[in-house]
Amino acid sequence: MIKKLSWEYKTLIIVIFLIVFISLISLAKEEREIQKINPLDTNLNKNSQFQEQGNVSVSIKFLSEKSSQDTLFFSVSLDTHSVDLDQFNFGKNVLLEYQNSSGKPRDITLYGGGHHRQAELSFPQVPPPYKIIIKDLAGITRREFEF
Repeated sequence: MIKKLSWEYKTLIIVIFLIVFISLISLAKEEREIQKINPLDTNLNKNSQFQEQGNVSVSIKFLSEKSSQDTLFFSVSLDTHSVDLDQFNFGKNVLLEYQNSSGKPRDITLYGGGHHRQAELSFPQVPPPYKIIIKDLAGITRREFEF
């Protein structure tokens, strides 16, 4: 025989159910918002790309606000906690590849040193699609970033 529950137990069960339900809705909403704003997701933000290989993370951002009809500008960031990046030569090892030919940057402005380096690079304007190539960084022969 089933005993009747007192109103206190019924209220407690309803409150617990509501707390669990609201928590699940909040978590689902928070996860959707995180997926929407992740700047490193190349499917959401075509102007920024990110790769992590050989203990070095590389982030490349197309600088549309600085680019013109003649010049493409990019920001290239290198970050690590285990490799000295001071020996990396942006002028020699960063290329723009377009229709099976490649070119070195026209101008380079360097920032940082050691484990955190950044450069702003300019290349002659070409229509997409093209690739930014990072060569010989932390044991990785070639990294490709397609724009």
